[in-house]
Formats: sequence, C-alpha cells, structure tokens
Amino acid sequence: MAPVTSARARVSRRLAGDEGIAMVLVVMISAAMMLLAFLLIDQVRAESDRAAHANWSGAAYQAAEAGLDDYVAKLVDDHGYYLHYVHPAESTRTSTTGVKVGSSDCNYDPKNTNPSQVAWAFTPSWTYASGRDHWCELPNGTYYNLEIFPPGTAGNSTTSVRVVATGYSNKQAASSSSTDMRAIETYVRPANLADFYRFSNADVSIAADTYGKIYSNGNVTHTGTAHADIYAEGSITGPPTMADGAVAYPNGTVPSTKLKNHPISFSKFLVSLSDIKNAAANAGGVYLNQAGTTSWKIVFAANGTFTAAPCTGTNPQLNPGPTCGAATTYAVPTNGAIYTDVTAIVSGQVNGRATVGAGQDIVVAGAIAPVVGGDDVIGLVAYQDLYVAEYAPAQLTWDAAVLVETGTWQGAGASHGATSSMTFNGSAATALGGSFSAQYTTRVYGYDPNLQYLPPPWFPAVDDTLTFSFFREVNP
Repeated sequence: MAPVTSARARVSRRLAGDEGIAMVLVVMISAAMMLLAFLLIDQVRAESDRAAHANWSGAAYQAAEAGLDDYVAKLVDDHGYYLHYVHPAESTRTSTTGVKVGSSDCNYDPKNTNPSQVAWAFTPSWTYASGRDHWCELPNGTYYNLEIFPPGTAGNSTTSVRVVATGYSNKQAASSSSTDMRAIETYVRPANLADFYRFSNADVSIAADTYGKIYSNGNVTHTGTAHADIYAEGSITGPPTMADGAVAYPNGTVPSTKLKNHPISFSKFLVSLSDIKNAAANAGGVYLNQAGTTSWKIVFAANGTFTAAPCTGTNPQLNPGPTCGAATTYAVPTNGAIYTDVTAIVSGQVNGRATVGAGQDIVVAGAIAPVVGGDDVIGLVAYQDLYVAEYAPAQLTWDAAVLVETGTWQGAGASHGATSSMTFNGSAATALGGSFSAQYTTRVYGYDPNLQYLPPPWFPAVDDTLTFSFFREVNP
C-alpha cells in the first residue's frame, strides 16, 4: 500500500505548488497592455482625423464666406450683376432654351488672380444642370463655388437675390471626399431708386391714389389714398388715406430699418449718368454722337432692336417736333447702356434691359412699354428735364423708371382737351417737383412692382444699401 500513498502525495504536492503562474500572468498582462496600446493608438489617430476634418471644415466655411463676400461686392457695384454676368466661380448656367454658359477661367488655377466673368444675354431664369462644375481657388489653397437664383423665379419667389456659396479645402480635394464641404445661403437685395414710385429732392404734390413708396427731402402733399409708405424730411399733409398697412413718416422720423441714411443727397445720383456714358462709349453700349445734331429720335421695337435718327432744331418737345434724318438700326446692347450728350426723344416697345441717358433732356414722344415677359425694362435718365412732348398722343400710356438729375418731369404743351388722359406706370426720381396737369385732364400714376425684381441697368442705389433678409448654413 505504500507506493500508492507516495504517488498520491506527489500529485498533491504538485497541485499545491505555484510554479508557472508568473509566466501566465506576464502573458496576460502583456496581452492587455498590447490591446490598450492599440486602443490608444486608434484613439489618437481618430482624434487626429477629427482635428484635421475640423480644420478642413473651418477652412471650407471661410472659403464659402469669401465667395459670398466677393459676389455681394459685385452686387454693390452693379445691382443687376446676376442678369449681366456669370461669375467665374459660378456653376454653368443652362438657359430655358438649353444654352449653357459658364466661365472656366479660374478652375483650380491660383496663378490667375483676375479670372474672367462671362456675359449673360438670356432670360432671368436658369438651372444648374451640370452641378458644381466651376470653382475658384483662394490664396490659402481653398476653393469656392457659387449658385445664383434671381428674384421672382422658380428657385426663388422672393424679391431678393438668393446666393448659395459652397467651399472646401485643397486637402479634401486630394482625398476626393465631400464630407467637409460647407455651404452658406443668403438672400440679398440692393435698395434702388426704382424701388420708389416717387423720389424727389424737393416738395411733392399728388392728387391721386399711389401704389409705390414716396420719398421727399421736402414736404409731401397727398390728397389720395397711399397704398405704400410715405417718407418726408418735412411735413406730410393732405392728409393722405393710408391703406394696406402703409405708414406715413413725416419730419425725418424714418426708422433705420426703412432707410439707413437720410436725408438723402440727390447729388450722389449724378454718377449714374457718367456710368451710362462710359458704358455706352467704352463697354459695348451705344453712344449716339454726331456733329451738328441737337437731339436723337430713339424708337424701340419689339424684336430687340431700336432705331436712332439724328435731329436738328430747338425745343424738340414742342410742335411740330424736330427735323430728323435717316435712322440707323441697333440691337439693344447687352450692357443696356444707350447715351447721347444732347436730348433723347424716346418711344416704342422695349425688348431687353436698357437705360437711355441724355446729357440734356428726355422727351417722351409716344407710348413706351417693355415687352410682356418679365425680363424687359426701360430706364430714362436726363441731366436737365423730362418732358412729355406737345405732339404726344391725347391718350398716352408709358412705362419706365425715370431719373431727372437736376430738373423735373412735366408736360410740354397746352391741354389736349377734356377727354385726354395720361397713364404712367413705373418710378420717377426728380431733383425738383413737376406736373402734367396742364396737358392731360386725367392723370393716372401707378407703380410697376416688377422694378423691385428688375431695376434698369445703371440705375443708382440708395445709399449703396444691401439688405440681407436671410443668412444660414445649409447642407452642401
């Protein structure tokens, strides 16, 4: 029996021993430390990636802001910029007729510090069927893209220009990732003279209902119903009947939310005529200049052209009118600028966006109207005065945005009789007061709300003010 007992004792002693436990613990601890090291390395890598993406994302947002600022700066210089040009960073536009227009002058080329914009000569409605296919690079190596949605269109039913700016960084481009793109959307609208039915540097007297805003650096006498606000640095008397939420602001009580700076210096609008002349003479417009000519007879046609005939004689607003030579036909210029240093005698149906500037007077010889379609507008800018000609029809309707820089608008002749009537639709800004009462027995003044969407080219802004009605970040 002794051998059995000895064997059992040996097994018990071995089972009770701790030889090899240290090795097991070392292996287990080593494995745990390796796992912890892997987890820490992964965490560091993840944190590094998050930091990198945060930097790329921040840079992308700044690029989008830079693109937005660049476009807004162009809107300050040219309030109809979106109708005149395609920005170098703007996605390719596809017109309603399928024409594609875009600039590729700054695609990924940081050496090109002055990329070219491309003229837009189509309707104020388009799509971006090609997606974001144009980008401009900033000095820090980031990029931005722009998409523009004009007011009063399918993509933008407001009266403001909708701008969507998208940015990303060059590191992201290398990784072909879109996760760090940032996009900003804003609605911006320049305040323009054409926003006002009547804008005057002197007293204003109205004996009819009005449907657009009125501003005077003097007093306003209004005996009709006003359907839009009235602003006066002096008094507002009549009194007018205020309707549709319109408010009267007399004695300079205009809130800054309505007009940022007032009184408004009318002299600042003189630059508009200089701009028109320069654009007509040097930037693709039509400059009417011929020795011995005292006025030009300009007649617009519905096919997008106009004729201009040189005329001689004094007082072209009076009967029987001036003597005119052979007319030349021109296309309405893309930049909209038509200018003469003398008097312009205007009539016809305008197809396009045009402003006629005259170094002397503007004479309305007959009916003036834009072609119905929403993308046509006519502006009339006179340095001295605007007259409705004595030989104009006894039943006259004319639509325009008017700026008379040093004088006023008025009728040129005696009464056309008890049944005569004149209907004006548009906007009128004059340095002095004025009246057509002696010429037309019935006078109807209306405001064309389309001018809020489509002011005439080269019409001046009011205080260079831009109103941002909306600003937010959107999903790119």
